[in-house]
Amino acid sequence: MDIQPKLNLVINGHNFSYKLFETLRCVSKTFSQREAAKRLGISHAVLNRRIKDAEDRLGFLLVDSGAAGSGLSGPGLEIMAQYQKL
Repeated sequence: MDIQPKLNLVINGHNFSYKLFETLRCVSKTFSQREAAKRLGISHAVLNRRIKDAEDRLGFLLVDSGAAGSGLSGPGLEIMAQYQKL
């Protein structure tokens, strides 16, 4: 039997769906937003919007992107560490 929680969190007064945390976890594992979207079964545009909306609400970057790929920013790593503890 495979049982996994899907938690929503409130960060700085903003409610975030478990979908954001699944997105961040997948980006951190693949180092690619396109590959993360593919693995999650969503479009690249949906993945980008999910991240951008969260970043706009929080006021800081969750994902750093560059020529070598994408990874979580310092605050993104911290949020994921807290999420995984729960």
